[in-house]
Amino acid sequence: MHQPPAVPQCHTPDEVGAYLNQLRAWCGGVSFHELTMRVNAVRDSRAEEPVAEQAIYDCFQPGLRRLDRDLVLDIARSMGLDQSQLLLLERVCWIADGRSATTTPTDVTPAIPEGREEFSGRQDLLAQAMDAVQEAIASRKSPVVVFTGPAGIGKTELMIQLAHRLKSKGYNLQKQCFVDLHGFDSNVDPSGPDDVLASLLRQVGVREPAVLSLATLDKKMAKLRQHLGRQPILLMFDNVANSLAMRDLLPHMPGSVVIATAQHGFALDEFATVIEVGPLDYPSCAELLDTCDRTGRIRREPELAAWFIDEICGRRPLDLVALGGQLADPEGMAWTLSDHANRLMTFRLEEGVNRVLAGSCERLDPETRRVFRLLGLFPGYDFTPYDIAILTDLDAQRTSDYLQRLHERNLLLRRSEHRYRLHSLVAEFTHRLLFREESTTSQRAALRRHHAAATMSHRAA
Repeated sequence: MHQPPAVPQCHTPDEVGAYLNQLRAWCGGVSFHELTMRVNAVRDSRAEEPVAEQAIYDCFQPGLRRLDRDLVLDIARSMGLDQSQLLLLERVCWIADGRSATTTPTDVTPAIPEGREEFSGRQDLLAQAMDAVQEAIASRKSPVVVFTGPAGIGKTELMIQLAHRLKSKGYNLQKQCFVDLHGFDSNVDPSGPDDVLASLLRQVGVREPAVLSLATLDKKMAKLRQHLGRQPILLMFDNVANSLAMRDLLPHMPGSVVIATAQHGFALDEFATVIEVGPLDYPSCAELLDTCDRTGRIRREPELAAWFIDEICGRRPLDLVALGGQLADPEGMAWTLSDHANRLMTFRLEEGVNRVLAGSCERLDPETRRVFRLLGLFPGYDFTPYDIAILTDLDAQRTSDYLQRLHERNLLLRRSEHRYRLHSLVAEFTHRLLFREESTTSQRAALRRHHAAATMSHRAA
C-alpha cells in the first residue's frame, strides 16, 4: 500500500490510538525506539524539549483518557503523514478529545419534539399508524409502529406528527421520550440498548446510584417498568439500525406506545406494524411549496413547479422544505420560478449533497453562512445559541438570531425552544462547506474555544 491509511472519523482518544497503530503497521511496524528518535528530531527542529519513549508508547495503547494532540501529530508526521492529512488528524483529535469529556452516551429528549408547521400530506400513513395503535390497544398489546424509508424522505417528521396526534386524541401518555439511536450517522457511534435504558431510567427519575447498580438489560427494563408503574410512556426511537437494536428496548407495558424510524426493512412483525414511507405525492408537494411561497408562483407556473418537485427535489420532504425556505426569502420575492431554476442549475452536483442545499446556502449573508458551516465542527447532538457562540466567537444574542434565520430557511431542525440540530444530510453538507470555505487556522481557533469551554464545564461538574 503506497498511500497511508486515511484519517477516519474518531469519536474517542482510543480510536485515535487505533489509527496510530494502523499508521505504524503501514510503516512496517517501526519500533518505538526508532519512532522516538524521529519524533525528537522533529521537535529538535522546533527547539522543543525531547519526549520520552514511554510517552510515545502510551499513545498506541488502549485505555487512553486524554490526548496529547501535539505529540499525536508529531508521531503521525514522523511516520510520513502529509500536511493535508495532518490538518485533518488535528481536527479529529480536537473533536475526539472534546467528546470524551463532554458528551452523554445517548441522545434523549424528555418530550415530543416540535413538528414542522408546513407539514403536508401523509394522511393515509398517519391513519394507518393510528389504526395500528388502536388495534393493538384493543387487543391489550403494546403498540409498536416503525416507519422505514431512505434518508430525507420524512420519517422522523412523520413520527413526530403521529406522537402529537396521539396526544391530541387524548391518549394518556404521561411520559414521553425521544431517543436518537444514530444508527446511520457516520460521525456518531450508534447508541446501545444498555446506554439507552440507563438514560431512560434517569429521565423518569431513577437516581444515579440505582441506575449504576443494574448490571443487565433485563434488570434495567424491570426497573423501568417498576418505576413507571401504571404510567404509560411514549417512546420515540429515531434512526434505528436494525430490529436487534430495538428489540431490547420494547417495554411491553399496557397503554405504552413505541414509534420508531429506520432506513431498512424490519423483522419485528410479531411486535410491530412496519410502514414504508415513499416520496411525497404530487398534490402534497405542491401544497407544501405553495404554503411557503407567498406570491403564488407555484400556482401560476405549474409546469415549472412540477419540474422542481420531480427533478430537483425528487419529492423528498427534506429538499422540498429547503426549497420552500428559498421561496419564502424576502430577498427573492421578485424572482420567478424560472429565475430560481436558472440559479440552482449553476450548482454542480458534486458541490454538496444536492443543488437545493447549495442554493439555500448561497442566499445566506456572509455571517450567517459562516455560522452555518461552523456547525460542522460541533461534536454534540443538539446545540443552543450559547454552544455555537463559543465556536463562532460571537455573542449569544447575535448567534441566536443567526440560528433562527437558518431555522426559517429550513436548514435547522428545532427540537425545543432554543435547541437546534442538523439533519444528517445537512450535516454532511456543512462539513463540505467547512473544508472548502473555512481556513484551518479558523477551524483550530474555534475548536480550541469549544474545548476550553467544555473542559471548564466538565471540571465544574
